[in-house]
Amino acid sequence: MTIASATPSREISMAGGLLVAGIVLATLTEAIASTVLSLGRGDIIGDTYATPDEFAWLDVGYTTFKLMGFMAASWLMSRFDPRNVIVSSTLAMGMACGIAAMTARLDLLVALRMIQGFSGGILLVGGQAVIFLAFARSRQPILQALFAMGSVVAPATIAPPLQGWLLDSRSWTWIFFSVVTVAISGWGPSSHPRRSLLPFRGGCSIAGHGHGSSSASFRWRWRLPGFC
Repeated sequence: MTIASATPSREISMAGGLLVAGIVLATLTEAIASTVLSLGRGDIIGDTYATPDEFAWLDVGYTTFKLMGFMAASWLMSRFDPRNVIVSSTLAMGMACGIAAMTARLDLLVALRMIQGFSGGILLVGGQAVIFLAFARSRQPILQALFAMGSVVAPATIAPPLQGWLLDSRSWTWIFFSVVTVAISGWGPSSHPRRSLLPFRGGCSIAGHGHGSSSASFRWRWRLPGFC
């Protein structure tokens, strides 16, 4: 192997690693945002002067729009560059959490929770779909395990201790500020690769639904050879 051929291969491998790191960090923002009300409920109710029924809209809005994000992710990724969809959702999550940390208005917090839920749903579906489509089948076990660390394991292990520590030492607003930091960290690696993740965008519509053996078999044909 010549130096000329080894250099592009190394750059592609680095781009693939940055892509996975960015996706994992992006899903970590959803893990923190989705569990913020479990520990910070009492503090937020006290600062917003909301009744339990009024406060419940923060949960209802987040969950409803998260389900809408699940359904919209496939449509968005089939019409736009999947990388841009992930980056935009990460930035939207960070901006919504940043504004939420600076306000105690309940109506504004409900609207921001809707944005957070919608962005989080897109990040979960889109991030996993991109990993399926951009990497070889032999890499999927370890890559899906890394993805699960941010999307499944973190909400039950990392997020609660972090939120408890911030509530004890600071306030509930710092939980949202921590999401901003993670979103910025995830935005950089996700936006690093310059070329499109998929040979064509139509494959995302099948990958987003993830139903049937035919879609699973086609999935491997749409990955980039450079990321293998």
